[in-house]
Formats: sequence, C-alpha cells, structure tokens
Amino acid sequence: QNLFIPGVGTPYALITSEGLLLNIEKEFPDYDLTLDFNAFLDATSGNGRLLSLEGEYDLGESFEIGFGITKIFGHKNRENYNFNNMKSFSSIRSRITYYF
Repeated sequence: QNLFIPGVGTPYALITSEGLLLNIEKEFPDYDLTLDFNAFLDATSGNGRLLSLEGEYDLGESFEIGFGITKIFGHKNRENYNFNNMKSFSSIRSRITYYF
C-alpha cells in the first residue's frame, strides 16, 4: 500500500528509495547574478525527475529579485508512482526582497 501524500517540503527519501541529487550553482559577481540548477533523478526503475532553475539578481539599494521554475516529470506507464503524484507541484515563481 502506497501511503505517500505529496506536499511542499516532502523529504526526497519519501519520493523514491534510490535517487540522485545534483546541484550546480554559478555566480556572476560582475552582474550581481546567481544561477542555480537542481535535479533530483529517480535511480530505480522509474523515469521520474524533478528539475529546477533559480536565479537571484541584486538590484542594489537593498533590493533583490528572484525567479524560479520547477518542472516534475513522472512515468506514464507506472501506477502509484510518487513522481506522478508530484507533477502538479511544477511551478513558476518570482519574488522581490528588500533588506533593511
């Protein structure tokens, strides 16, 4: 019985028993820009993956903007596959931060 309930903040260990987590971050100090790529890949018999690209840009004067996109892929031929349950959590987001 699959007791997995998808949600924000779900630990990776509950999504799959074996996975590969990759993180690549690149800073561009001349442009006050940081880019971050994350990938969580299912290493079992499924083909699920969670891919995320995020960026931060310093506008100066204590303002910062951020953006991100996350896409979750499942496996259409597998029932009760946790990545399939997570597909609705794919998102595009942005933020403005002010530091005081």
